[in-house]
Amino acid sequence: MKLLVRSLLTFLAVLFIFGCAAKQTSTLPSFETKQFDTNAYAPKVDNFLIIFDASRSMHYNYKGTPKFEIAQAIVNRMSDTIPQMGQTAGLRSFGHSPKVSKNQTELYYGMEKFSSNNLKNNFAKITEPGGLSKLYLALEEAKTDLEGLSGDMNAIIIISDEHKIPNPVAEAIQALKGHLWFLHLFLSDPCR
Repeated sequence: MKLLVRSLLTFLAVLFIFGCAAKQTSTLPSFETKQFDTNAYAPKVDNFLIIFDASRSMHYNYKGTPKFEIAQAIVNRMSDTIPQMGQTAGLRSFGHSPKVSKNQTELYYGMEKFSSNNLKNNFAKITEPGGLSKLYLALEEAKTDLEGLSGDMNAIIIISDEHKIPNPVAEAIQALKGHLWFLHLFLSDPCR
């Protein structure tokens, strides 16, 4: 229940951040990678899995930029920024175009020791959106992806526009409850 409340609060916070600003065409802001001194930090997460929405609705624009392009930038920027400190990492997608994969969800990277280059190289295979939003299938598979990994702290980072996500998502999240920390990055335009 605590996880569900945290997820709902995260979603509401994102809605307030983006709000109903005037529609305008924009490009992605510039980004400069900051390198962390890995000797000065300890990882809070032992294992993380990025779940990437490549469904048909990611073709739509958010403030003039395709949501798919924004989501790709988020994954690449995260990959450049997360310090490589021995964490186990993975990237699972759902809803991609049948040209990309015939599977409804697929593990494109991991689960292996995090390498920024390996993550980005495998992520580059997800070239276009086009399928159905079956986040619950990705979450069900995430349980298997994370099984047997060492460490106590696991994280799932969901990057999605949350368009037409069916109800079984709540059940899939409950099945993972207690084992994970979730971060939802929803790319939605509440005014659309």
